[in-house]
Amino acid sequence: MHLFIHPSIHPLAHSLTHPSIHPSIHLPTHSLTHSPIHPSIHSLTHSLTHSLTHSLTHSLTHSLTHSLTLSLFHSFTLSLFHSFTLSLTHSLTHSFTHLLTHSLIHLFGVGA
Repeated sequence: MHLFIHPSIHPLAHSLTHPSIHPSIHLPTHSLTHSPIHPSIHSLTHSLTHSLTHSLTHSLTHSLTHSLTLSLFHSFTLSLFHSFTLSLTHSLTHSFTHLLTHSLIHLFGVGA
């Protein structure tokens, strides 16, 4: 189900997961996990984590909304929870992708 998402939600989630406040911390991590040397590892971990977090957050959306009493505000509430879980999916995917990519690179001793 694809609902209208308020346009302020995605930029907010993006700014949280792509911070410009601390570039000295973010840039080395970004360059490591987005290195052209390891595109297959990054692609694999991104696909895996996005699939898992997408399923998780959509299940959460439906669980939360179906547990609520249906009312005139049901569609608004559903949209609100959907926006929240979509943001959560983005954040978790980004975090887990970086974590798994870094772990795999470290585990197999590749890279710098």
